[in-house]
Amino acid sequence: MEKILMDIGSSTIKVYKYSGENLNLILQRTIFFKDGFDPEGGISENNKKELLELLDAVKEENKNSLIKTYATGIFRNLAPKTKINFIDEIFLRTGIYFNIISHELENFYLEKGGDLINGVIRQEFRYVTISGSFRKHLDYILKVKKELENKGVHILSPRFEEPKNPGEEFVIFTGEEGLSPLELERYHLNSIENSDALIVCDPDGYVGASALLEIGYAHSLGKRIIFTEKPQEFILNQLPHEVGL
Repeated sequence: MEKILMDIGSSTIKVYKYSGENLNLILQRTIFFKDGFDPEGGISENNKKELLELLDAVKEENKNSLIKTYATGIFRNLAPKTKINFIDEIFLRTGIYFNIISHELENFYLEKGGDLINGVIRQEFRYVTISGSFRKHLDYILKVKKELENKGVHILSPRFEEPKNPGEEFVIFTGEEGLSPLELERYHLNSIENSDALIVCDPDGYVGASALLEIGYAHSLGKRIIFTEKPQEFILNQLPHEVGL
């Protein structure tokens, strides 16, 4: 699927269209987000209005494309609660997840591709955790895991691939013998803390009970949450998230 990749800095927004082979800059806009910026209050109302209008226009003109944002600069200076409220507001108003990336991840992209967007194209994630119903959709999950690994991504959890008890209520893999479901779930949650994103494998939109817990935990940490397909659950569609890798 065609992607729209938005590089959003402190004063410049660059919008690219990526088809899998070609990357084209389709729009560049200047908005001085530092003007009127306050860590507790966020960007100025005028700048927010201009940003929302731009996001709406990009979405309207690219209805059949995945839209992904990568914000840097001044946005990293938002106070924690202000950052959460800002991301929520952008998502509620536009349906677009406003992805504010760390200095470390930005440097990773720059090293990979020479600039942010080319780095994203080469390898978007360093570390991820994958959630989903291991009981119902293990083959689907392992396929996504393999595709990510082939791109150089390190999967923190699940670590193993061969189930010892396929189809049972809580799947345990070869290599996890002697560990309780609680210990394994704790490991999975700790992996989310150390991940660039939580990838939720939800064929036909199905999300099981364990994955719901993990999504809630990732959301509480402010982690990027990406569903492989649009989730069925109403509340999951209200939380800031992305659909599609």
